[in-house]
Amino acid sequence: MTSNGDKSSNSRTTGGFWTTLPGILTALATLIVAITGLLQVIPGILETTGTPSSPETSRTLIGVRRVYIHYYSSKELAEKIQKDLQDKNILVPGIEQVYERIEQNNMRYANPVDKQAAEDLQVYLERSQDIKFKQPVDLSSIGYNNSPVGQFEIWLK
Repeated sequence: MTSNGDKSSNSRTTGGFWTTLPGILTALATLIVAITGLLQVIPGILETTGTPSSPETSRTLIGVRRVYIHYYSSKELAEKIQKDLQDKNILVPGIEQVYERIEQNNMRYANPVDKQAAEDLQVYLERSQDIKFKQPVDLSSIGYNNSPVGQFEIWLK
């Protein structure tokens, strides 16, 4: 027999809440939520912290994070611009052919704070690709104002 203060040799030692089924499920759920949160944040960090190819590029294309390219007739030019911008660590998810004629090449942005970046991107492309654009189009002035900062569209004739 044991005294009241002694533990019985056949009593179990418990590890607390975290060793029970509810504790393990809670820990697992917390881990899943943390990983999901990281997966949501990491792409944004990678987009904004890419290292441009040269100091000139970093000054010229600062603020340009994502570019969508639409073209009417020159897929080759669209692909060339896509590769050029991707080489500068700018996200260019794809190019899309449009079937309505585009009269002039243009750069579009939907946040007024992106005006300077749109102008800089336009000048960069005019110099590097030897193409001409009309003035950048501010889509926020006609109601498009839900696009993220740093997102642009290039429309090629």
